[in-house]
Amino acid sequence: VGALTDPTSLLPVFVDATAEWCITCKANESLSMHGDAFYDLAEQKGVTLVKADFTTSDSEILSFLRSHDRVSVPLYVMYVPGEEPYYLPQAHTADTVTNEFNKLPDAGSVDKESEKNEALADEYGL
Repeated sequence: VGALTDPTSLLPVFVDATAEWCITCKANESLSMHGDAFYDLAEQKGVTLVKADFTTSDSEILSFLRSHDRVSVPLYVMYVPGEEPYYLPQAHTADTVTNEFNKLPDAGSVDKESEKNEALADEYGL
């Protein structure tokens, strides 16, 4: 997660720290983080989506949670270039995440940075 959320990144990153046993996480996923429209908007805005699965209490994800003064999920963090990271609420409405994405400019021609971020996510198993 650290390499993806580097302040020098040119693209926004949305981190969804979740777990299979988390009822709130599952409700939020079904309400606001699924379907073609959600993924198309993320692509349009150049948002790298990172799912940090805490189902098995992974130590790297626990470290990430602690770095944000949290001890469990859900945790939703938006990293926008040039801004401090900010948190989305733990309980979502249908438009919580898409409203945040819609505040961002369209990605334009920054696809190479997105590919770099996706490669880092794969490398770190995120």
